[in-house]
Parts: sequence; structure tokens; C-alpha cells
Amino acid sequence: MKKITTYIIFFFLLGILLSPTIIFAGDKKIGEPCGNGECASGDCETSDLKLPNAKFCVCQTAKDCAQNYDGDKGNESEWRCTDEHDNNYYDLYYCEKKNSDGSYTPVNPLQNTTDPQILSAIEKSGGISLSNAIDAITDAEGSAKQFQNEIAQILQKPQPKINIPGLNFSDINVEEMVTTDAEGTTWLNIPFLGEYLSAVYKYAVVIMGLIAVIGLIHGGVVWTISGSTSEGKQAAQKRIMGSVIGVVIVSTSYILLFTINPELVQFRNL
Repeated sequence: MKKITTYIIFFFLLGILLSPTIIFAGDKKIGEPCGNGECASGDCETSDLKLPNAKFCVCQTAKDCAQNYDGDKGNESEWRCTDEHDNNYYDLYYCEKKNSDGSYTPVNPLQNTTDPQILSAIEKSGGISLSNAIDAITDAEGSAKQFQNEIAQILQKPQPKINIPGLNFSDINVEEMVTTDAEGTTWLNIPFLGEYLSAVYKYAVVIMGLIAVIGLIHGGVVWTISGSTSEGKQAAQKRIMGSVIGVVIVSTSYILLFTINPELVQFRNL
């Protein structure tokens, strides 16, 4: 009897030593900074944020997600805990809630943080990277909607160092910039490069037209002041003829380029 009691006490103490976070689980919720044994889920994970304490409580099971976000009555069958795209979430495990169509919508584990130091670290890290955001938007529709706000914050209108007259970039509207092709693939269309090239092309046409007009005027002036000198008149005629040809080429450049290759004048979105 004493041996049995001794064994029971031994294994009980061994269990405490090996699993302190389970025996003495804390009460901190998902997303709160933590130390070992302080999380209700029993898992305090290190993030990739540059902080003195970069550890946060994360989920271990679907039950942790249900209890954290829906309370004690949460249905764990509607949740799952995953690290499939943890690079989107600071290298932390995160929860996903099941949608009516069977897809899952991820929940940022640090979405409720209000600590200025943590928010500053998230901002310095770039939050969610653009490449990861684009990967996410090509997933299920639920995931795409989840990341629209993040993408809208990432995308910014370009600020050219040299202003071009007539250059106006489109306003950022993620819903209008997202399209789905016939194969069901979702694309994020970015129009800024096409708009820039179009403005440069139009500006170049105007400049070339002005140069051609100046050439015409110069040729006329040379012809006028050359008097009866044949050489002067011939030079003026060549200049005027070249200017006229230049005006014709500039005014018909779009048609010429389109005839050569239609892709030369179609500034597509990326």
C-alpha cells in the first residue's frame, strides 16, 4: 500500500514538473504579453516583433479559440488553430473561424492590443507584408475580405520626384481593384505604373509638338531674312519640311504605334 501511495505521489510531482503550464494555467487571453504559465491556453509563444518581451499568448487548440472569442459557450467545431500563414501574424499561431461556405476567416491574434510600444513595433515591422497580403487575397473569399483593410493601409499613391502636368493617380479602393477571372483566380490590380506611362506619353507628345512648331517658326524667319540667297532658302525649306513631318508623326504617333503593336499603347494594370 505504501509503495502504491509512493508511486502516485511520484508521478503527480513528475507531472507538475513536466507540465507546469497545464497544471497552473494562467488567465491571460490570446494576444496578451505573457511569461510561462500565464496564458489560459497554456501556450506563450515568441513573436518576430522587436520588443523587450516579444512573447504573446496564442491558441493551441480550436477550443482555445472558441473560448477566447466566443466565451465559455463557444463551439470549437466552428474554429481552428493554425500557423499555416503565421508569417502574416508576426510568427504566431492564430485562430480561424469557419464561414457558412466552409472557408475560414483568420483572426489577427494582436488585433485588440492597445499598448503603444507593441503598436509601434507592429508598424515598424510593416504589419503584414504586401507579398503576404497578395497571397492571402488569392485564397478563399473570406480571407480576401479579412485582408482588404490591411492592403488599403499598405498601398499608397506614388509620389514622383518630378511632377508631370496632367498626372493624377487613381484613388485607392481595394474593392474596385480586386477582380476575379473566368478561372476563379482573384487578382489585385495596381494601375499606378500604367497611369504614369500614359501621362509621360501625353506630355512627350505635347513637348514634341511645341518643338515642331518652334522649328516651323524658325524656318519661316530664316526664309524671310535670307532674302534672295538660294542656300538660305533651301536650308529654311528643309527645316520647315522637317518640322511639318515632325508634326505629322507626333499627331499620328498613336496610330503608328497601334499599327506596329497594339500592346505599345495599352498601359495595363499590374
